[in-house]
Amino acid sequence: MVGLEEGLFPLARAIEEPKELEEERRLFYVGATRAKKNLSISMAVLRNRFGEMESIPSRFIAELPPALVEKVDLRSMNCRDRFADFSPGLRHKSTKPLPDEPYYEYEEEEILRAGRIVQHKTFGRGKVVKVEGSGQGLTLEIYFTGIGVKKVLARYAKLKVVG
Repeated sequence: MVGLEEGLFPLARAIEEPKELEEERRLFYVGATRAKKNLSISMAVLRNRFGEMESIPSRFIAELPPALVEKVDLRSMNCRDRFADFSPGLRHKSTKPLPDEPYYEYEEEEILRAGRIVQHKTFGRGKVVKVEGSGQGLTLEIYFTGIGVKKVLARYAKLKVVG
């Protein structure tokens, strides 16, 4: 199953309507249970949608039993290795950064504006939804899939700006 990102699956219009969201969840369940042995789930690291670069993992991924999920980040493999071996289990791209990726140290506050996609060491990838204050008191509200909205002080968050 491809495109498991908020706004694609489930569709953006379904997120606001509980009945629509349940229908999307049912469709996900039907698709997932059709797999005979293995199910591969994927998402884009970044996707250009309506002029914004974003990609937040679908909430449906977080609802899967953790024991059945094997997270694989294909960015660390070269193209030939990506398709060489698929072991059993559910798979999707990890929302965690590669270990050798440094976290971005920002000096310009305007980089951290609403709509930016950021990476947090603990919460994974998220979208900045609100920015308040400035300087040492710069506070961000960030939506993380499967976690929800977290309010963080930018100076302590060690965020990497992804998009």
